[in-house]
Amino acid sequence: MNYPLVETYLREEIGLDASSLGPGLLARAVRRRMDAAELADERAYLEAVAADRALRQALIEELVVPETWFFRDREPFLLLGRLVARRRAAGRPLRVLSLPCATGEEAYAIAITLLQAGLAPAEFSVDAMDISEAALAAARRASYGRNSFRDGDRTPPADWFEKDAADAERWRPVARVRDCVRFRQGNLFAFTATETYDIVFCRNLLIYFDAEMQAEAVRRLLSVLRPDGVFFVGHAEAAVLLRAGLSPLPEPRCFAFTRQPVQQPAASNAPAAKRTEPLRRPAVPPAAPRPFADVVMTPAAATTASPEPADSLAEAAALADQGRLAEAARLARFHIDAHGPSAAAFYLVGVTHDAAGETALAESAYRKVLYLDPRHEEAIAHLALLLEKRGSPEAARLWQRARRPQSAARGGDA
Repeated sequence: MNYPLVETYLREEIGLDASSLGPGLLARAVRRRMDAAELADERAYLEAVAADRALRQALIEELVVPETWFFRDREPFLLLGRLVARRRAAGRPLRVLSLPCATGEEAYAIAITLLQAGLAPAEFSVDAMDISEAALAAARRASYGRNSFRDGDRTPPADWFEKDAADAERWRPVARVRDCVRFRQGNLFAFTATETYDIVFCRNLLIYFDAEMQAEAVRRLLSVLRPDGVFFVGHAEAAVLLRAGLSPLPEPRCFAFTRQPVQQPAASNAPAAKRTEPLRRPAVPPAAPRPFADVVMTPAAATTASPEPADSLAEAAALADQGRLAEAARLARFHIDAHGPSAAAFYLVGVTHDAAGETALAESAYRKVLYLDPRHEEAIAHLALLLEKRGSPEAARLWQRARRPQSAARGGDA
């Protein structure tokens, strides 16, 4: 059963695009909350939600996914440390915003990074905001199990963490780290910021909005970002900031952007290297899927029934968001084997390889996306980033395509 009134309400209130959640998730969540409120009619439930903050928050808690861990993707934090070294002479405290902060791991990792870079606690502050009150309660408790340290050996460094006195299997950031972070509840589409920031971390939030709400979210965040500030997003969100006119910093796998122009590689007069795969769909499709002959990976486990296409891609995207990149890539490849090549599936293959630093495999997948869908904005942007890092003249042409407005665009379609 669908709940169009609730879908519209959530989009207007918190920007949520229900289709980004995967098939049926919104309907199941609404049904649970309606049952809990003992209301059977959608309109009556929506009226109750609009009038009762507790009901509204209960619905939001059903829908948010606070998936995070310490030093997730690591490269953005390494870049943050380098940026700090360049900006210390500014003569004012460095201000960082983490939104959404989920259960706090990112915000505390930012504080650790700044302390490691040599800043004293008085020289910076980290504001952390999330719409989920449950996630914020966990962030303030600051007690974390091994799953929050899934990069590396899952043993947190003793310089920055201590055993939780209440549970020997859990750790807490030390007091000087915790004291650097301020948590507060807030909705990006409703809050009024009173501060401006040098750094904004907004990773893996924009993928839950449609193109219109993505643009509004970026506008709001840019309004609190200093003119020379740096804006970090998730690996699937680069095209959103390109559409907003920002420039990517030439740092591998950081997905960091700035308003300041960043010099792109100049187009060369030398003939471009021959491509093994076309970027545009041929007028007559090939009789056999030759451009995809190299897509075989580890065979998927045998199964008695193929998942529905949307379900298998949604599951693969969820695995990628949890950092389970190899599993996500295998499921996306299984989807291709079972249902045939698609731009959405190859884009997911590309971002999983990209996030893992496997640039050749990522480039191959992005080119397959553009073979199937020459207007796929996210693939254009990601391929341009990869080509720029190796100095290819093709990157300049792709940047122009990436910044070209496209009325049908929407982010995070993998």
